[in-house]
Amino acid sequence: MSEATSKEFRTLRGKTIECISLMGQAVGKARFAQDAGPLVELLLEAQKQDLDPDDPQVCFMIGAWANICRLMGAEMAPLLPLMMPQIMKAASLDLDLCVLNDQEAEKLDEETWDVVKVDNDQNFAMHTSSLEEKSSAMQMLVTFARELKEAFYDYCEEVLKLMLKSLDFVCDEIRQNAADALPHLLYIVKLSNQSSLVSVWDRVFHDLFKVLENEDEVEVLTDQIESLAACVEVLGSGAFLTEEQINQIKGLMERFFEKNIENERELDMESEEEEELADEKEEKLLILAKVYDLNNALFKVLGVKAVDDLKQLIPYWIQLSQSDMHEELKLGLCFWGDLIQYGGDASWQYKDHFMQVVGQGLSHEEKMIRVDSVYAAGLIAMYGPKEFSPFLKELLPWVIKLIETADGRSDELNFVTENAISCMAKFLKYRPEIFEQDSKVKDEILTKWLDWLPVWEDLAEIEHVYNYLCDLVEANNPIILGPGNSNLPKICVAIVKCIALDGLTPTTGVEDSFESSSPNSESSPTVWTRCLRLIEQMQSNNKVFSACLDHLTLDEKEVLQRVLI
Repeated sequence: MSEATSKEFRTLRGKTIECISLMGQAVGKARFAQDAGPLVELLLEAQKQDLDPDDPQVCFMIGAWANICRLMGAEMAPLLPLMMPQIMKAASLDLDLCVLNDQEAEKLDEETWDVVKVDNDQNFAMHTSSLEEKSSAMQMLVTFARELKEAFYDYCEEVLKLMLKSLDFVCDEIRQNAADALPHLLYIVKLSNQSSLVSVWDRVFHDLFKVLENEDEVEVLTDQIESLAACVEVLGSGAFLTEEQINQIKGLMERFFEKNIENERELDMESEEEEELADEKEEKLLILAKVYDLNNALFKVLGVKAVDDLKQLIPYWIQLSQSDMHEELKLGLCFWGDLIQYGGDASWQYKDHFMQVVGQGLSHEEKMIRVDSVYAAGLIAMYGPKEFSPFLKELLPWVIKLIETADGRSDELNFVTENAISCMAKFLKYRPEIFEQDSKVKDEILTKWLDWLPVWEDLAEIEHVYNYLCDLVEANNPIILGPGNSNLPKICVAIVKCIALDGLTPTTGVEDSFESSSPNSESSPTVWTRCLRLIEQMQSNNKVFSACLDHLTLDEKEVLQRVLI
């Protein structure tokens, strides 16, 4: 870096800068902080130079800043005034477009030019280096918005204008970058200046919806739908969504469903190559998956209101949940799970459309269908009205069968088993009435349930399982504690093994998403805190704790020692 200063070494210098930033990511923030100063000074000094438009160092420097931002987070904010001018300059490049016919386009060097076909015998050609620089800079802005949050607010409006303008750019990658940025920018506004959230959201919705209706490239389209879904989640409340916007989104999803049905008919009629047919089906499923994400976002912000607002789409979800295609059936099951979770009592009116699907899904040949079915059963236990209890009682033996299958703890099936264990915890916790006629059955299942632990693979279900375990111990449940508290070592092992396998961590159950609650809001102790408290209480009794240690491997003892420090 100090000696290779001549023009022929520009690429070498750029790659060196990128390499140093990657090394920083590899060693971590604490170690990198000791050497960050010289690298930052180096980057800032390089930015002061009058670099040529095609200087390869620009892309490498932008990439290096992105890596450092991921590493340093908000601590990087004071450097923004020095960095942003060059990054915005690169991101705002108005690329010189050449309009060429097919014959002219074929003569261009693919390494120097990027060609986009726009019509019959018409193509746009752009210098690859300029396009890469613009794309890298836009990706950098997405990283800044995602990592810096409120610290990026002063640049939010300028960047938002750029991203909205770029939504219909001729290059796919630029359109994708623009869509990716929008929910992060909207979130910054929500955190920093909520009074302007509605006006910013209206601008985002207007421009994003316009391109969504006309996008032809599947990869770009799926990114745009994902962006819209994330923006809806950022709002966090249906109060920010107008009825007109809800109807527009609903109409958009309906058009995607109808187009899917139309494409299915065409695929059945046409005799295409098997590989081409598979590609088209994969594209169709990608779009449907993003439509589900959008529907899920609406449920999250509208709650039970979504059941009525989106009822005209339910026939399409019924059709998917009756499909022979595993991927479509999976989406249908996920939809019913959302309807139950967010619709609550209102889900009862659609029981005839999903009870059989959920019940049959528990024994489906495809393991992920079994996962989604047992997950839906758990949601019914948590959120469904009491009328579902007889149905859940019928499912009990099937859930137990999923857990106790001979190879249930194999790498292939463990995820299914853990979801079933979590489902049983929800049955026990939220549906005591299904065990009322025979308390011995509940005691037997509770005893088995403790023996089925630990779970560690399904991070989403760990919170449910271990919070329920803590509930039982804190309530001095005699079945869980055992005679003379003899089960305490078993409880300790269930917790420590989950920690040792990276299942239970300080962040388990801590929301890290757009719709999560404010950091200032009061919340209950995390499942991590509750589990550590249990172990600390065991530690206070030497005899009990010694018995716990006897059941742990050497590695697990080291893990326990580390978390108790």
